[in-house]
Amino acid sequence: MIIIERNEANFKRYGSTIDEYDVLYLLNKKVEPIYSVVYGDEYCASVTLNDGTFIPCVVFRHIGKAVRLNYEALHQIHYGIKDKKPYDQEFVQKGIIERELTAENILKFDSEVVKIEKCIYAMPGKIVKGMSNEPTHYFLVRFKDGSYENFRRGEGLFYEVPVNKNLDNIVEIFNSALMLQNNEIIKLKNLSDWKNNEENLKKIHIAKPYFVCYIGHSDYNDFPEHIARIISSRK
Repeated sequence: MIIIERNEANFKRYGSTIDEYDVLYLLNKKVEPIYSVVYGDEYCASVTLNDGTFIPCVVFRHIGKAVRLNYEALHQIHYGIKDKKPYDQEFVQKGIIERELTAENILKFDSEVVKIEKCIYAMPGKIVKGMSNEPTHYFLVRFKDGSYENFRRGEGLFYEVPVNKNLDNIVEIFNSALMLQNNEIIKLKNLSDWKNNEENLKKIHIAKPYFVCYIGHSDYNDFPEHIARIISSRK
């Protein structure tokens, strides 16, 4: 499903690109946000660039939220766990900046983005909310048709899609559980349970790489505030 696409006639005639406020408005209408404790609401989508490059997994975050998080982190005094003494502030700030520059792939939202559409690799928010890394980061899901598939939790919100399946059709998650090739379900008390059964497990689907795209404006705290302002301006 296409969320928004550049109007090629207007682009050729006037140079008009996709309006960022239209993106915010339509993401809110067509994509279920996934809430993150750190970044607040996040929207998953696929993006096409003007040279035809297709980026299947992109998470949109609000720039105002990200700016505030980093600003506060840069000015916060950090203390040692054992000695309770403050860390050298310059050392801490360089670490924060380095993390932001290298932690994730960044996609700049600009005139090169020509299409944004629904992502088939985005795990539904209700399933993400139910995930747990304790005692292991493996999990089993049940689909509407009664079938089961194995997964390993990753850093992002995107996962491999089992053959002939749709992640939106997942109805239940079982943490620290996996299915064997004979369809027996086993509970994992620790990682050794996975290792001991590795050869007999059904395929385990893993997380996919993704890009982060920051949109919005730092005058607004987050997506809900910014989108509410856009909606009110269009009434």
